[in-house]
Amino acid sequence: MKICSNLGLIRMLLAVWCGLAVNTGCEDSDSDPARQIYSDKIRRQIEQTFRSNLAMHPANTTTAVGIGQPLRRTPTRSQWGLHNQFQPEISIQWQLNLVDQAEPVRIAIIDESFDVDALGLKHAFDEDAGVNLLHPGAPLWTAHRNGFHHGNLVASIIANRPVGERSPMGVLGPSDVELIPIVAAGGDGPSWRTPRATPSMILEALRHAVEQGAEIINISAGMDVSSDELNELAADPIWNVLEEAGIPVVCAAGNEGRNIDEQPLFPASIDRPNVIAVMGVGPEGRLAIRRDEATGNYLPASNWGPNTVDFAAPGEIVEVEARVDQPQLVDGTSAATAFVTAVMAVQPSPARQILPEISSLDPKAAMIRFSEPSASED
Repeated sequence: MKICSNLGLIRMLLAVWCGLAVNTGCEDSDSDPARQIYSDKIRRQIEQTFRSNLAMHPANTTTAVGIGQPLRRTPTRSQWGLHNQFQPEISIQWQLNLVDQAEPVRIAIIDESFDVDALGLKHAFDEDAGVNLLHPGAPLWTAHRNGFHHGNLVASIIANRPVGERSPMGVLGPSDVELIPIVAAGGDGPSWRTPRATPSMILEALRHAVEQGAEIINISAGMDVSSDELNELAADPIWNVLEEAGIPVVCAAGNEGRNIDEQPLFPASIDRPNVIAVMGVGPEGRLAIRRDEATGNYLPASNWGPNTVDFAAPGEIVEVEARVDQPQLVDGTSAATAFVTAVMAVQPSPARQILPEISSLDPKAAMIRFSEPSASED
């Protein structure tokens, strides 16, 4: 399956920029993203729904190994990114008939660490095609953070095939997917055992992805660079190879609450028609935020950029499984990027969903969503 679409046109039509919402007062809405008002009512409902589901289906040996547990082909009730029961118009509008695949799509995930034997993902990981560039020759799990595998966070959104009722379902969970695990990003584990990723590692990872037949590439990571550094990185020949092959490279816009038009982030800021930068939104259609556990205040969980960012996607309170049999809720553009990768793997020219909550800030701001199948496809 070759994925190729007029992404240059999409980039011209879609410059996504929306406001950061905080809980620190009653400021009037204006074009300053730091002055938007945030209500956490829906967020709390999702958290409660998530906790209730785990309480009804506690972890045990049976759930950990999947013995006697049926495969599930529907999302959990807290997976608002697929089907938002709390605010129905805000989601990717997932439907089972939209993700059925005749042949597997090969998706390279450039990330920090992977547990390729995870119950819901071992059907999808192509371990033989993977590589550890942070620790050459080492297993793919070595950069984990106390059992937390960021690569599995991403992969679970794309392809998790849940057994029983505890785990989230991936966007393409009911489909056959081939995931190429490439360790070349992050490196946020203990410094005594985990090297830090570099832009050159990302470039090497892209070359490996092409060699292994990737049809779409997910990079839920980013590195601050200067404009001069970005120009130097953009001159690498791999970008020509990827563009000519029509391979989308879907990149996280970052989580710091800043405009990456002004402060570039690599690789999201690479100016190529097939490089897709992704921001995150919450279940109410506003810019994604996260709650600081120490203060209780809300902080940004997404960057933006009218000239850089191409799509928005669910990036707040997203249900993932980065540890075995331990679903959790996360915030950030790592999650949003995985949603875009999954949708584009099935629909290279996806639909755009206008978000009324932020249209006053930017009428072009829109979230990726599935298109309905045409009559000929029914």
